[in-house]
Amino acid sequence: PDTYAIDKASNLLRLFKETPHSMSSWVIGNIEKVVNLSNGCQIKIEEEGPVRVILGINRSFNESRIEQKIILYRDLERIDFVTKIDWQEKGSQEEGIPMLRVSFHLNFSSPEATFEIPFGHIKRPALGEEMPALRWVDVSQTDYGVSLINDCKHGYQVEGDSLSLTLLRSPYEPDALPDLGVHHIGYAIYPHKGRWKKDKTIRKAAEFNQPLLVQWQKVQGGNLPSFFGLLNLEPSNLVVSGLKKTENDKGIILRFYEV
Repeated sequence: PDTYAIDKASNLLRLFKETPHSMSSWVIGNIEKVVNLSNGCQIKIEEEGPVRVILGINRSFNESRIEQKIILYRDLERIDFVTKIDWQEKGSQEEGIPMLRVSFHLNFSSPEATFEIPFGHIKRPALGEEMPALRWVDVSQTDYGVSLINDCKHGYQVEGDSLSLTLLRSPYEPDALPDLGVHHIGYAIYPHKGRWKKDKTIRKAAEFNQPLLVQWQKVQGGNLPSFFGLLNLEPSNLVVSGLKKTENDKGIILRFYEV
């Protein structure tokens, strides 16, 4: 509807402009302008089958271009956003620093934000400051939550019930042209009931970052059952982080941590 506030949308790509400041590669400065990249999109259905639907969206702004595929699965509780960005935004001492974020508005009353850190997680207040995380950040309340998963970015922002991920940024010192060119970025939204631990956000993030590889083979002889796995680890709150042979090849080293 015409009265719908675009700032309340999800998968909203937003172009920020910071005022010029020193240490531009390390510090996010004051924001002087925000442009919602919501107009001028070309949208089409690229695939519609029994397993998934793919929606293709193309948009241009300034000298940059974004090609995105939104993938909705029939039996997978996750929405994927496969994004290709030809980033041509340049920062300078005169013009400031451009930054691209994607934002999701979540209808929460009292959210709790949890960030993945190496071999664990940490809770942080939802005050709008950009914070680091590895593969995911989750925003939940007692009965419901949403995890934002990605495969290559680490700057997240949680402000109230808004969850954002920084995709690209163009500081001007010490490198004047740090991020120009084509970038391939994948992120996903995973909604769930209850808290993130119960609904295995860590497993979902691992599945997104290390997807199952399918290879066609002819029928072969052998005694493997129809379902077979290399490793089964219990209880379910244990996460495998590494599996390798020992240096003398006489044993196996298994690394895992508890969540």
